[in-house]
Amino acid sequence: MRQGEIRALHTENIKILDEGNGVITIKQSYGAYEGCKVPKGKRERLVPAPAWLCEELIDHAEKSTYGTSMVFWSKESSSSPISSSYMRKELYSCLWDLLEEIAHCPKEMVQDRDKVDKDGNPIMIRKGEVLRRERAVDFHSFRHYFVTWMRSCGLLTDGQLRGVVGHQDASTTDGYTHQTEANLKRIGAITNNILQFKVEKNAS
Repeated sequence: MRQGEIRALHTENIKILDEGNGVITIKQSYGAYEGCKVPKGKRERLVPAPAWLCEELIDHAEKSTYGTSMVFWSKESSSSPISSSYMRKELYSCLWDLLEEIAHCPKEMVQDRDKVDKDGNPIMIRKGEVLRRERAVDFHSFRHYFVTWMRSCGLLTDGQLRGVVGHQDASTTDGYTHQTEANLKRIGAITNNILQFKVEKNAS
């Protein structure tokens, strides 16, 4: 999913199919200046998602103090989702922790490209940010990774893959966007193996 599509997500767009599978319907996107708009490609599409993730998204939306169905609601406004800068900040923070853990340098601070402040003091940043820059990882990188990984599996047609990620070209017929429930579950089973998550629910 694109960042704007995530920001525009509402609970009515999320459906749990069975114990393990769910699906998200992409109906709109959210732009910095336009607000809600039609998604890129100007058509709806279905994206498979693990059932546990669908449940988490719905649970998060229900915590909204505004009583709306917006999943990623903003504390500053009842009508707008969280900002793209907030999403980027939270993503980078997680990436810093992960990359520093891999490099065995948790919370290490380093000088930012020989930069100094107005008093001549070095400007310090997390080592994880340096590692992130070296790898050129940003929000959109995950879409590229997903497409590359799915193609390497060789288990989906190009049409099926385009239907999920929302890519189009002039030679593509409308048929590839109409995913059956069985096909969505099949794609979901493949995508769930990209990263394994363990979700622990709090005991009631």
